[in-house]
Amino acid sequence: MNGEAPHRMTSSAIGILFEDGILYGCQASRTLLGRFRHQQVSQPIGQAGLDQAVLELLAQFTGLSTDTPVAAGLPTGETYFATRPTATSAGSVSPRVLLRESLRSAAVRLDRLEIDVLHWQPERRSVASIIAAPSSRIDSIRQAIESAGYSLQQIEPMATALCTAAARVDTKDRGNQTITRVILSRERILAVICKGFTPVHWHEMDLPPGDEASGIVSVVRAAITGASTCGLNEAPERIVLHGRKELRPLIDMQWLHSQLPVELRWLDEPAADAPGMVRALADNLLAGEPGQFDLARIHRAATPLWDLIPWREVVGYAAVAAILFLSLQFRHNDQTAQRTALLATSPVALDSHADVRARQTELQAQAANLSKFLDNRVHWAPHLRTIVNQLPPHTQLTEIRGSAALRNQKKSSRSMPATLVLRGTCSLDDEGNVPASLDRFVEQLRAQPALAEAFPHIELSDVRRTRQQQTGIDGAEFSVVMLASKKAKER
Repeated sequence: MNGEAPHRMTSSAIGILFEDGILYGCQASRTLLGRFRHQQVSQPIGQAGLDQAVLELLAQFTGLSTDTPVAAGLPTGETYFATRPTATSAGSVSPRVLLRESLRSAAVRLDRLEIDVLHWQPERRSVASIIAAPSSRIDSIRQAIESAGYSLQQIEPMATALCTAAARVDTKDRGNQTITRVILSRERILAVICKGFTPVHWHEMDLPPGDEASGIVSVVRAAITGASTCGLNEAPERIVLHGRKELRPLIDMQWLHSQLPVELRWLDEPAADAPGMVRALADNLLAGEPGQFDLARIHRAATPLWDLIPWREVVGYAAVAAILFLSLQFRHNDQTAQRTALLATSPVALDSHADVRARQTELQAQAANLSKFLDNRVHWAPHLRTIVNQLPPHTQLTEIRGSAALRNQKKSSRSMPATLVLRGTCSLDDEGNVPASLDRFVEQLRAQPALAEAFPHIELSDVRRTRQQQTGIDGAEFSVVMLASKKAKER
């Protein structure tokens, strides 16, 4: 009796609310745009009995077939609901034992009750949610719908249907959060403490006319107090009001916030009146999100796997895949034909042996030049690293320019050796003269083995005094010229 029975995808669903002396029905149909269209009817239960009333109610719907699934709802006051903590191994305990422990009474005839139990874990502690209703009431509803030839999907209390519908329309809070949902009607008010789609505890009372704010506060406090004994330690994170949108401008929201110091929001749907409740039944079933409780679960035969497969959707997807495959196949064949025709009509390219030999000679020359460049190139990075490390204080380089010519294939041709020119600035010494550190800088460069091997000739030149225009500070500019030897160039 745990879990939720699977439901087939359908384009139409029926919800029936079995009130005392009257039936309310709603047919929800899915349009091409995915929206729901509703048709609501009602039928009093006359002397002919419940079976005849159900037949007459279903006859009022247009375009209805016996394949349309039906969800039945019981008024909240006709059912018993409780959530209690359980041990980890309580999943194997009989539902009647759990109900007996919850009622704490041996006088109740459990054989006259239909029971459904949901084992779940809202927090760290496992709980069992128990719902029960008179068997005679469940049997009469089940027989009335089945005698009419329709498929009864479930029988649930309206509190769970409204909780599911409220969670479905509340797109902001569809997560696994603890929320108090207050659902209003003209005369009644229902507060449900729920964790996601699953109710933990509910409390229903009359709505005092003219003092609706006090009624909201009272029912919320009563529901929170009752939920504290159900194994739920978390306080509700927010309160969401549903229905009776005409009360918004009439209720002192500031006073309501002061009495209920949590986040408070108000949504238009669903409402706790008969049209709103029966609409919630039909919408939940059509959306594939029916309530998790079913008082007729034990009477339902196992649904064959063949009936669970959405054949319409399967055929639709297969047709789309076939059309896409055929279009891609036609496109491929067309491209292949165009390529074959293009190759057949294009002139044959006659290669010229002379042009091929000339191109080969050109490529060989380019390859030789590149090889010579790679063999004789100057590696500037190590030299620059050495120069920067020897740079004296208060001296900075403003320009570094290096040049190295490729060696010509002709041995008799002359080319300039590799050169490296450094330009920089420095501060004058205390006496206002060019600092002697420049000469030491040049000597240190000559003493470096790598530089001395690549550039045997290192000279200091173009030393002159300058003055910065912005600061007016005197300084000096200098150049260091490094020349490679001719032998090094040829090597």
